Amino acid sequence: MFGALETGVFHLTLGAICVLYGSSINKSGEHNGIVCSGFSGRSAKLNLSRRDFLKLSTAAPVGAFCLSLGMSSTVEAARKKRRKKEQYSKKIEGLQLKRTVCGVCPIGCGLEVRTSAQNIEHVEGDKRNPISNGRICSRVLALSFLNRSMDRVGFVAAAAAMEAGKVVEKVEDPWEDRIRHRKPGGTDWDAAKKCPKAGKAIQEIASKIISTRGTGETCTSIGLIGGPGMTNEEAYAAAKFCRGLGMLYVDSPARNGYLPAVKALGESFGRMAPTNHPGDIANSDCILIIGANPAVTHPVLMNHVHRAQLRGAKLIVVDPRATETTSKADMHVRLLPGTDMAFIGGMVYSLVRGLDPSARSADATVSIQNEYLRTHTDAMFKINKDFETIKNRGIFSGYDPDARRYDDSTWRYQFDHNGNLKIGEPRRDSVVTLNRLVESFYPFQDQQVADVCGIDAMALEDAVAVYRRTCMKGEAGAVILGNGALCSTNGPQVARAAAILQMLLGNIGVAGGGIYPLADFGNAQGVIDNGLAAEFLPGHLPYPTEDDKTISEYLENHLETTKEPRAKNEWARMGDYLISLLRAWYGGNTDLEQAFSCLPKRAKGVNYGYNGIFDAIEDGTIRGLIVFGDNPAVSAPDADRVKKALAKLEWLVVLDMVQSETATFWKEAAGAQTEVWLLNAASPLEKEGSFTNMGRWIQWAKAGISASRVGPTMRSELQVLTRLREAMLAEAPENFKKMTWDFMDALPALVAREINGYSGNNRQLKSSADIKASGTICGNWLYTGYCSQDIDAAAGVMLSAPCMDRNGGQSELQTKVGLYPAFAWRWPSNVHVLYSRASLDSGNVSWNGRRRLAIFKPDAEGKPNWQDDLDVVDGGTDTSPQDIAPFTCTPTGFAKLFAAGMLDGPFPAYYEPFDYDRSNQIAPSFRTNPLLPKEPPADESKYPYLGVLFHLPMFSHGSARERVLPNIAEIMPGFFIEVGADFATEKGLTRRQKVKLSSPRLPGGGIEGEIRITRRLKAIDGRHVIGIPCDFGAAGRIVGGSGAALARRACDPNTYGAECRFFACNLDK
Repeated sequence: MFGALETGVFHLTLGAICVLYGSSINKSGEHNGIVCSGFSGRSAKLNLSRRDFLKLSTAAPVGAFCLSLGMSSTVEAARKKRRKKEQYSKKIEGLQLKRTVCGVCPIGCGLEVRTSAQNIEHVEGDKRNPISNGRICSRVLALSFLNRSMDRVGFVAAAAAMEAGKVVEKVEDPWEDRIRHRKPGGTDWDAAKKCPKAGKAIQEIASKIISTRGTGETCTSIGLIGGPGMTNEEAYAAAKFCRGLGMLYVDSPARNGYLPAVKALGESFGRMAPTNHPGDIANSDCILIIGANPAVTHPVLMNHVHRAQLRGAKLIVVDPRATETTSKADMHVRLLPGTDMAFIGGMVYSLVRGLDPSARSADATVSIQNEYLRTHTDAMFKINKDFETIKNRGIFSGYDPDARRYDDSTWRYQFDHNGNLKIGEPRRDSVVTLNRLVESFYPFQDQQVADVCGIDAMALEDAVAVYRRTCMKGEAGAVILGNGALCSTNGPQVARAAAILQMLLGNIGVAGGGIYPLADFGNAQGVIDNGLAAEFLPGHLPYPTEDDKTISEYLENHLETTKEPRAKNEWARMGDYLISLLRAWYGGNTDLEQAFSCLPKRAKGVNYGYNGIFDAIEDGTIRGLIVFGDNPAVSAPDADRVKKALAKLEWLVVLDMVQSETATFWKEAAGAQTEVWLLNAASPLEKEGSFTNMGRWIQWAKAGISASRVGPTMRSELQVLTRLREAMLAEAPENFKKMTWDFMDALPALVAREINGYSGNNRQLKSSADIKASGTICGNWLYTGYCSQDIDAAAGVMLSAPCMDRNGGQSELQTKVGLYPAFAWRWPSNVHVLYSRASLDSGNVSWNGRRRLAIFKPDAEGKPNWQDDLDVVDGGTDTSPQDIAPFTCTPTGFAKLFAAGMLDGPFPAYYEPFDYDRSNQIAPSFRTNPLLPKEPPADESKYPYLGVLFHLPMFSHGSARERVLPNIAEIMPGFFIEVGADFATEKGLTRRQKVKLSSPRLPGGGIEGEIRITRRLKAIDGRHVIGIPCDFGAAGRIVGGSGAALARRACDPNTYGAECRFFACNLDK
């Protein structure tokens, strides 16, 4: 068809040209018998023979005939395609339609799922969802294919019945069928007839948990990793289950990248969450993306970036690689991997250089939002006069080199004799926060930053020149941070530096501003919110330590307050939140101190997080591990070391949809004595519950189809936990027995009821203001209000709730910003943009009149009067902006440029990546973070290149479930390694040539892959960069080396997040 079309077009065009210009063309492509001046036939000398004339006169008709033939074929093909589409549309119209939410990534896209009796037949985007507007990515389509894949664990029986044209009826015992089991030392799964039925397997696992746990009050011999796909209700139930059992090693893969970012945002602004919603990026005037490629990893988010660009917004991308995102950028800064902190620090110093007396020059300008800083931040607070910045010694005051930690006693504000904060003036008080910030960022000079990052100093200046314009009224800038920047020993301080940058420019609390850390997997925010993080209880309550023997001691050690009159400080009610949580976990009539004593207490300085779990397995502390949906044997840093650690376990329980590398690690670890159970997991599309996206939108997801209809043994995490608890209860320790579990038949609605909270008369709480120290039961104070309507507790059904709302209606003012107040629910209190009081200046006028979040005008009697057709006012409407400062969760009510809660310094400092063998030009006293153990860098003579990990668009976190699908295998048949064209020429590499990649974690052979030569990569500062996808493993149809196996597991001192996206490496033929 296309050949005929092309031939016709060619001949018709050729004939027309010949007629118009009197030319013929011979076989060699030369003109015959013609002299042309341009394309003007007037100066042409025509010299045609009779044969040439006949050729010329027949060329056009022949071309027209061929064209008509090609068009006819094309039209017929289009008709067939249209008929096929119409037939398919009629087919799916008769199927059941359910609107739900995607849990694959943290954006929270809406889905329309159409199902038959036993299958998900069709998935498409929900156009009513304002987050995605009908768009979805390839990963959720892969998830729908997996629903009926023969490679899915536990699907064989159902698939066989379907092939016979039968429907598997729901059996009386849903655990009737068998699951995979591997006995200690086995070389394969047990034979099918020897595998235990699921009910028996649950009993066996329960017995293992009881025997491994021991008799003490705390349990350090068992760990749990909760992973992608868990709902909020499942994360909460898992946290409750583990803490009741006394477990301390409880975490999720959000530890690497996302948790360091939200921890830093919490220290800066008071709440551990991104400040704005993904759709709000469309309101931005300049967008700064650092270490991320959202065009591939979060394409729906990139759509909002594109919407901003259509309005005229500028896009700056900071990334070592040229990517799909950089192709859309107005400016691409290509810097050395791992130096993002230095780059942001250079931007900050460029903004405040004019305030530095030691560096002031004629061309030094101050490009900061002065009024915003004075009104909404701690810029004018006086700091302890004994505090020292890194300017002179490269470390802050209070450093103990022997203990490798700081004494933070000088990291304090100054207070007068009445306990009030002392306020200064930058022009005359050197100790005010703004001046100390300028001093601390002094080492980030343009040339030093350029040398560290491997860029031209002009690139930094150009980026600052574009982004600094967002400090003007009516402008706003957004910062998007990816794992390329956050998965670093500098990770939390990268987010802190971004927070300072945004505060200086007045970009927090305004539409189009904010900071957006990106997670690799769905519901990363939700699992942290609901306690699946080692250092937190649900609601971000600090987890008790060994020093917290009573509730009063806990509050004394963790609650920070001031006498600042404008500080609302929602954390001042920490005691109410904790007591309501204890009642939710141990019963409404429990003795509170006794309940508090049941919680296992953490030892200080011990890494109980995701990466610490594998350290504890290596040293023999952890002997049993439960993994829900994660695949650390592929995705965790130093993945080969992870597999060796798994071989040291006595037992391992994996809940997954496929046979992942984590479940089958023993195939690569000869002689491993680990007993393994592989439980059959429900897909995110097959279970009910809520997901929280990166903008704190909580959406209730309805099951597209019941997992038990797909396969009788498939169960959600909540169902597994409930059955385990039932099996353990008789022999469990007393503290576990005391913990309530009012989740009849593992129904998510009943878990949601407990999370939301209810009063003594069983009425759901409406907001966190309803939480009282006496009488209320609440599992997570942040989520109070997300299902505030009544629940039919007897039936376990959620009748209606704010998180189920799908009303896209808006007022005229809300439409200008895109607030959608009646669509889903956001914590806290349905606030769209956090700290929205900061959108008003000192005169109560909006910084941006075009995109307002709040309008305040006192009424005739002078009482507070907030216009109610905009965003929900963060902090309530009963007070004026002058009564309550905008940052309602900080002790002072103001955003913190100076954050004393960061263990490695109240201001950010730059330290070199562990693998880099070079001095630190910004803080010369220390090459790497002074709080971390000294480790030798990689030998540059052995590992001269820099490796960068990246994700492919068709794979989700851990990637095991996509790699079993044949249609994905056709698109991406195997592992590959990207190198730049210059590097390939230098090394004599050719396309698809087999090479070996090694690093200090995998010396010698390393991993093998085919070469892909690309223009995306170039040498930076003389060192070649190699791109390695991190989505491959040994299981499935698509196999290859694990890129994460090359990465280091060095952890930052604030959150123990790993430096795992860049490393030194070598490439051999």
